[in-house]
Amino acid sequence: MKAYFKRFISQLLVLALIVATVQIGNTKGVKAVDLDLGFTVEAGGSIVDINKSGSNYFTDEIDMSVSTINIKSSDTSYYNIESVTSSDSGVKIATSTTNGVTSAKIAVSKYNDFNATIKVKDLGTKEVKSYTVRFRFKEENAEIFKFNKIVINASGHGENVNLDLDYSANTDEYNLANLDETLDTVKVSIVDENGKPITTGVKITMDGKTGTFKLSGGDNEINISRTVNGRTKIFKLVISKKGSATLKSLTGVTLSPTFKSDEFDYTATVPTATTSITLRPTATDNSSTIRVNGSIVNSGSNSQPIKLKEGKNTITVRVTTKDGQSNVYSIEVTRTEAPRSSYLKSLKLSTGSLMPSFNKEIFEYTGTVDNKVTAVTVTPTAEYATSTIKVNGKSVANGGTTRFISLDQGSNEIEVVVTDAKGDSSTYTLNITRRYGKDNVRLGSLKTSEGTLSPKFDPETYLYTVKVDRATSKIKVTFAAQNDKATIKIDGKEYASAQQSDYIDLKIGANLINIEVVAEDKKTTTSYKLSVIRDKISAINEWVLSGDDWTFYDANGMQVKNSWVIYDNKWYFINVSGYKESNGWLYESGNWYYLDKDGVMQTGWIKDNGYWYYFQGDGKMKGTGWGQYDKQWYMFNENGMMQTGWMLRDGYWYFLQDNGSMKKGWQYYDKNWYYLNDDGTMRNGWLFTGKEFYYLDYHGRMITGWQEIAGKWYYFDYNGRMKTGNLFLDGKWYLLDSDGSLVR
Repeated sequence: MKAYFKRFISQLLVLALIVATVQIGNTKGVKAVDLDLGFTVEAGGSIVDINKSGSNYFTDEIDMSVSTINIKSSDTSYYNIESVTSSDSGVKIATSTTNGVTSAKIAVSKYNDFNATIKVKDLGTKEVKSYTVRFRFKEENAEIFKFNKIVINASGHGENVNLDLDYSANTDEYNLANLDETLDTVKVSIVDENGKPITTGVKITMDGKTGTFKLSGGDNEINISRTVNGRTKIFKLVISKKGSATLKSLTGVTLSPTFKSDEFDYTATVPTATTSITLRPTATDNSSTIRVNGSIVNSGSNSQPIKLKEGKNTITVRVTTKDGQSNVYSIEVTRTEAPRSSYLKSLKLSTGSLMPSFNKEIFEYTGTVDNKVTAVTVTPTAEYATSTIKVNGKSVANGGTTRFISLDQGSNEIEVVVTDAKGDSSTYTLNITRRYGKDNVRLGSLKTSEGTLSPKFDPETYLYTVKVDRATSKIKVTFAAQNDKATIKIDGKEYASAQQSDYIDLKIGANLINIEVVAEDKKTTTSYKLSVIRDKISAINEWVLSGDDWTFYDANGMQVKNSWVIYDNKWYFINVSGYKESNGWLYESGNWYYLDKDGVMQTGWIKDNGYWYYFQGDGKMKGTGWGQYDKQWYMFNENGMMQTGWMLRDGYWYFLQDNGSMKKGWQYYDKNWYYLNDDGTMRNGWLFTGKEFYYLDYHGRMITGWQEIAGKWYYFDYNGRMKTGNLFLDGKWYLLDSDGSLVR
């Protein structure tokens, strides 16, 4: 316990020293002792200082006479070395542990700068920290490794080229770019200032091999190792050769023809069970980029699985060299299609029979059942078990029977969809007629030999108008009852269902034709009426005064009822009685509208009984929620009234000005300042305007004076601005940090 207390006191002293150093403006680099990294570096019997720049750590330069670097805990009472590792070549690290204390020894055989990662454990907090340190050697010692030139003899296709690179004391890496693609091999040497090859202590390798090197497209890395007086330094030579946009191999599927680098089109066939394949492309050059169907694949690695549909699938493999040349290999993979069919083998009803008899290539059928049959089942069987079946949208097992399907009186459509394994489908339609009851008196159809019914025929609509030309002096009526055993009487003459009446003479103007339907029970009756208007009426697209009110006749001369009409580019509403509505509110089809004294539909802002409302371009009143008009946002309640003042919406407070527009920025209200964000929401907490900091409490009010926030005290002047630095207040001086917090 004493050791940790002593350590705590020492750390406080170090902290005080650092603070004092900052205060007097000392700008020197921070060293290992100041950093308290928990370890020291020793070389040649001396401590090597560690420096820090940003997040990077590096040693002072180490003399090349050193063969061993030792790393130890700076204080074994407080720290322990966990590990020391390096991935750089020529760096060998050995660790040892004595009495529970670990140290590391780095054997230096190559004098290139290197990185080592040192992990240190704090014995008090048990925390393990990791530091990557750059170990640097003195450049003046490098003169012993100096040479004059790197000589490169390149050859290929009967051509020899000699190239050289001058020695530079500022780098260990050399680059030769854009070597022609026809040059396949190189031999590398280093020479002195007399041009004489240096061979003693020199080893030149590429991929661990010596001698003449075979080049591939892209970067080829050659290491030049030179050992002088037992010390070694490695120079790196990178020769970049122009690439060949080809593959060396392509596997993963059997190709036809057999793969060749300069052959670009292939086919392959796989069985139905093979739903995906992977390809393994290997580039001729190590720097080429490979994309399989647009996705990058590393050379010599498998692509992602490529899904195959049945039939033909085209796969592309694009090879692009470092200098932008590219070729595309195309593989057309055929996945064998499984036998399939979207036909039914049979189709049966639980009641009744189909007309015509079932045939898999006939897709429309009819059937009739008695009125007492309120539901039927359907049993469809597909040609192949791999097909799926849906009846009225619900899945049915192949050869299975549906649940009962309810039948209304009259026509009922049942749809059977068969889909094969490929997704192709066939639809069989069954039109099942359930007979109507004996008391049914509705018509199933109604039309005239001339003109068109208005409105369109509906069994439950009993009044119609038909307009014909003056030249039409007579007309026939065609009809059919829903119950085919009902009888029809037209102007007193009886007809059977699904017949046509005799000619009916027409006078100029309106002609009323009465159609009476007598049910099968001979008791129940109902009537349909046709008003046949022969010749034109005087009003077309015009207002007509009828008594004290206005009516409107459309382009067909028909009086408009219960509908909107447009006249002179203005909208009006005609009520169910055929008269124009005006002067006030109108509720129509679930929406509110507003009409002026002349009946013209209004748009835009309207004030009514002291409240503002907004009517959109189609005349509909804007309902509950936000609306943006003329680039301003407004809020409306459930009655469409524009809101003002404070408004809570979806958990956020907004302020709506007297004109209803949503406020942004500062707002003075009830002796307090508030701030509204750009989206109108009331601000809480800290606010930075670009120049000043402010603080707004939970209610959104701007704070002035002293305020405790998150355990710290801040002072805000009468304008709400946070103060920093020295503050003289009420006869006392206060020091406020750069973040505004009171320094205790």
